[in-house]
Amino acid sequence: MRYKKMVALFLILVFTAAIIAGCSPVERGFYELVKEVSNSNSYEFKGSMEVTVEQLPQGAFKGSPAITEDVFKQMVNNNRLEYQGRVDYNQGVLLYQFTLVDKTTNAQTALTTVILKDNKIYLKVDDLINYIGKWSSGEEKQKLDEVFKGVEYLCISSQEIQEQIKLPPGSPSLWGNNILRESKETHSLYMSLYDKLVYDAYGKYSGNLITKDGNRYKVSLRFADAGKAFEPLAVYTINNIYQVGTVLKSFFSGLSDNELERLKLSREVNESIVSGIDDMIDDVELNRTDYLDKLGKGVDEVNAELAKNLGDSGFEMTLEKKDSRTYESSAKINLNLTDMSDSLKLVLSTQDSSTVGVDVKVEAPSNFITYSELKQRMPVKLSFNIDEGNYSQEGLFGKDTLPFSGVKVINGKSYLPLRKTADLLGLRVGWNSTLEKAYIEINGEHRYVEGELVDGVTYIKAIEFGQLGYSVSWDETARAVVIQKN
Repeated sequence: MRYKKMVALFLILVFTAAIIAGCSPVERGFYELVKEVSNSNSYEFKGSMEVTVEQLPQGAFKGSPAITEDVFKQMVNNNRLEYQGRVDYNQGVLLYQFTLVDKTTNAQTALTTVILKDNKIYLKVDDLINYIGKWSSGEEKQKLDEVFKGVEYLCISSQEIQEQIKLPPGSPSLWGNNILRESKETHSLYMSLYDKLVYDAYGKYSGNLITKDGNRYKVSLRFADAGKAFEPLAVYTINNIYQVGTVLKSFFSGLSDNELERLKLSREVNESIVSGIDDMIDDVELNRTDYLDKLGKGVDEVNAELAKNLGDSGFEMTLEKKDSRTYESSAKINLNLTDMSDSLKLVLSTQDSSTVGVDVKVEAPSNFITYSELKQRMPVKLSFNIDEGNYSQEGLFGKDTLPFSGVKVINGKSYLPLRKTADLLGLRVGWNSTLEKAYIEINGEHRYVEGELVDGVTYIKAIEFGQLGYSVSWDETARAVVIQKN
C-alpha cells in the first residue's frame, strides 16, 4: 500500500511539472516567467470568462423544478463573467468582484463580492440571491427571501468551516493567522521542488508543448494526443529514475518540522515517503525494460481510447509580459466528451490582465451575519423511512432521497442513531464521561438525552428531538418519521 501511494505521489509531481519541464530556451523562459508572476506579494487583476454549452449529459438537471437544460444554456451562453480584484499576501487580504454581462446588450448584473479580511471570508449574498431568484420557482424564491431577508454579507470563519466538516474538537485550525501568507509559503516550498525537477532531474529533457512568438508563450495540447505527447517524458523518467528519485528524496528528507506542518505531513508519513522513493527507484531500475515495453504498448491503447472519447477536445493557454509590472494571460478549454450513452460539448475561455507590486486596501463589511446564524434560518425537514432504509431531505432547492441505515423500532417506538441524525440536522454531539451521558449542543448549551446502546451505537427516541426545537411527526402514508425545524 505504501509503495502504491508513493507511485501516485510521484506521478502527480512529475506530470504537474511536465508542462514546464524541459531544457530548451523557450521552455526555460516560460518556466521563469511563471515563477516571476507567482512570486509577487501583491497585485490587482481583471479578466473575463465565457462558457459556450452545446450539449449536456442527459438528466443533468433531473429533479430541479426550475433549472432545466434550456434555462441553463440560456444563463450560460448569453452571458460572460467579468471579474476584478486585488490581493496582498503579506496583509492577508483579498477582494474579488464578479459581474455578469449580457453578450448582446452589454447590460451588467452584479453577481457577488468575496472579501478576505482578518482571516474571515465575507461573501456578498444579496446580489447573488437576487440573481438566483430570477431562475427559481416561486416557492424556491419565497424560501430564499425568507432565509436571506436583510442579509448583505455572509461571514464564514475558520472555526465554522472546521465545525461544518466535523473535525474532532481540539483539532488544529485549518489555517493560522494569515491563510494567504501561509498558502504563499506552501507554494514556495513546492516551487523549490519544481526548480530541482526542472533544472536537475529533467535538465536534458525537451518537450514540444510550448512555443513562443515575441514575448508571448503558448502551451497547447489536444487531449486525444496526450498519450503521445507525454510518452517521451515517461520514457525519460524511466531511463533517468535515479536522478528523478534523488531530487524527490532530497526534497522530502530535507524538510524541517515547520515545513512538514506547512505541507500537512507528519514525520512518520514523510519517512514513509522517503522510504517509498527508494523502493520506487529500485523497482524501476530492476524492471526498466519491462516498464518501457509496457509503456510502448500502453500508449497505443491510451491514444485509441482518448481519440474515441475525447474527439477534438483540448486546451490552449498563453502568457505574456507586457511591461515591468503587467502580465496578460488567456486560456481556452474545448471539451467534446462522448461515450455510448452520453456526451458533453462546451468551450470555456478566459482572458486576464494583472499588475504586480500595487498598494492594496481592503475593508471588511459591517452588515453581515455569520454562517452559524445563517444555519439557524435554514429550513430543515427530514423524513426517515423505517422500511426502505433511506431518508429524504427538503431544503431550499428541492428534495433529495439518500440511503440511511439504522432506524429501529424498539417496543413500538421509533429510534434514530443519535450522531448520524444530529449531523444531518447540523448539531454537535458530545459525551460527558462523568455522567456517562450523551448530549447535543444547542447555542452553547448541553442538552442531555436518554439513549439505548445497540452494537456500540447510541439510539434515542425520535420524539426526543421535539425537546430540542424540532417538531416530530409520523407520516403513515410514507411510513416515515418526520423531523422539521419549528
